[in-house]
Amino acid sequence: MKTHVARNREWFLVFVLLGGLSIGLAVKAGSFLVVDAPLRSDVILVLAGETDRRPERALQLLAQGYGRRIVLDVPTKAKIYEFTDIELAQRYIRDLPQASSVGICPIEGLSTKDESKDAKQCLGGESDESVLLVTSDFHTRRALSVFRREVPGHVLGGGCPGRSAIWRQMVDSSPMGKNLCG
Repeated sequence: MKTHVARNREWFLVFVLLGGLSIGLAVKAGSFLVVDAPLRSDVILVLAGETDRRPERALQLLAQGYGRRIVLDVPTKAKIYEFTDIELAQRYIRDLPQASSVGICPIEGLSTKDESKDAKQCLGGESDESVLLVTSDFHTRRALSVFRREVPGHVLGGGCPGRSAIWRQMVDSSPMGKNLCG
């Protein structure tokens, strides 16, 4: 039979191990949210938000050959002074050297779930095209989960290092086309 001191020592060791494990997981928690495995695609879809970073990152990816064109998700109801976000996005695109390769996807929803549905409407005709989604580093895993659930038939993956991250989305057979993922 173990003595009271030995039993207390065992419990102390268990708590120290659990505490150390908890601290280790907490330190690494942010990295679990980042998906980082970029792949080349046909379309680069920029999720709404962080307009000072995400479009710039998409342009870099376009220049590096990660896509043939860019689609910017832009909220339809947002307004800055007398300009809507759509008007500002159009002005932004008009001034780009790559303007012919950049388009706008008007979105109504402001949640990732609603945005995935709006984006699906914008990309509806591209049944055989793969799509990279550009978003914030710590939004990639959550958005990946939402797109898998809300846009069935799309295989998502990917990511990219830096202040923003990308995902690869390849359309499969249901309902739009052949599965492009091996």
